[in-house]
Amino acid sequence: MKHYHIILILLFTSCAHQLPPATEIRPVVEVVYPQMGKQTVTLAASGMIANSEEISLSFKTGGMVEQVNAEEGQYVQKGALLARLNITELDAQLQQSDLNISKLQRDESRLIKLVKDTTATIEQLQNTQTSLSTAKEQKRGLEYNKQQGYLYAPSAGFILKRTVNPGEFKSPGSPVFTLGSNTSDSKWVFKISVSDKDRIQLHMDQKTMITLDALPGKSFNGNIIKLSSIPDVQTGTYDCYVSFDPGTTNIVYGLTGKLSVGYESSEAYTTLSLDALTGVDGNDAIVYTIGADSLVERKSVHIHSINSKTVSIEEQLNAAVITAGKNDVIPGKRVKIK
Repeated sequence: MKHYHIILILLFTSCAHQLPPATEIRPVVEVVYPQMGKQTVTLAASGMIANSEEISLSFKTGGMVEQVNAEEGQYVQKGALLARLNITELDAQLQQSDLNISKLQRDESRLIKLVKDTTATIEQLQNTQTSLSTAKEQKRGLEYNKQQGYLYAPSAGFILKRTVNPGEFKSPGSPVFTLGSNTSDSKWVFKISVSDKDRIQLHMDQKTMITLDALPGKSFNGNIIKLSSIPDVQTGTYDCYVSFDPGTTNIVYGLTGKLSVGYESSEAYTTLSLDALTGVDGNDAIVYTIGADSLVERKSVHIHSINSKTVSIEEQLNAAVITAGKNDVIPGKRVKIK
């Protein structure tokens, strides 16, 4: 009987050793394979319809303002008459100058004959000729002052500010208008301000795209026409001016919007699907990669830029990155790729 019990124990022990091991349950995941290379980065900045230059206009001669032809916000063509002074006094001086020149010319002719007859001296003739030359120069000065009584637009643009009304007296050099002018052939310019980091990525004639808040669904292609090389003293930012043609679209000064500029990054980055990120905190995030023997590894990464469906990170990754099923994985455990 004792031997019988020993045989039963040996049989049970033998059967226990022959049982198959428990099957390991591996979470099923989906992955992407990262790509390394230089990325096209989109710079986005807010701005407004503006002008590339602001010109302060004034009369070079003082006087009473008789006529004003431009209002604030009005678009004017190059050469348009903006305002003029009362030039009645100058006209009277010019008429008097003409009479004086005519008299001196007659005196000169008479003295030339008298000198030939030796009844007048050469000195008298020379004095008259000097007076005649002086009178002609004075007339040219009066004519110049008369021309300066008319204020014309030096270039096409918008009247940003008007500080004059008919009947006012304006001293020489006193501001009358501030004209917003463009250095390009385009009537419209979009202005943005960018940081030093973004400024070094921009260059002249770079292609851009503009969207305006007042015109949803519309976009305009533009080119950079002016870039400041010195930062603004107050903001520390750099100004960028973009010329664009709105076609038949009605545009007004001061409209706000956004500008997008694409450029290639100077360094290579790793591109992943946006679904690969988890635990995003500012520019930091977590990804799960699959290493040797299908083991999961948890890695911290730094975000460089995010596009609509992809993300560029600074770290180089050579392993598959989990995009779906991240919540079921445990670092150091195996997974099954779908």
